[in-house]
Amino acid sequence: MAVAEAVRAGSLIATLALAQTGRLTLSWLALLGFAGACGTVAYSVTAPSLVPSLVPPEGLATANAQLELARTAAFVGGPAVANTAFFVLQAVYVPYAVHHLASPRPRWASRSAPTGWAWCWARSWPAA
Repeated sequence: MAVAEAVRAGSLIATLALAQTGRLTLSWLALLGFAGACGTVAYSVTAPSLVPSLVPPEGLATANAQLELARTAAFVGGPAVANTAFFVLQAVYVPYAVHHLASPRPRWASRSAPTGWAWCWARSWPAA
């Protein structure tokens, strides 16, 4: 189980390191994604099989019920917590961004370079 977690963590750290250095290619991403998925499968298979070795036979049903309850709560509650965190961060960041975009040009900025909303409109954004 520890090896599976190490494989998962290693693949994530390697992906971040390669992305940070600009060396992340599609091949590396596919290979590291496969390694992370293998670690996830190994962990998912071994985690429930540990319960009988940790719990006496008479408490096995209760332990499995609690394990499944925790897993279900994570699947249901995880996206809700992430969504709430996203909207809270967005509520904090958007007013800052609007203030920054609407603020006048700083003294050190070039007169020819657009800033604020003008920069947004002058930029060629990729088509959706």
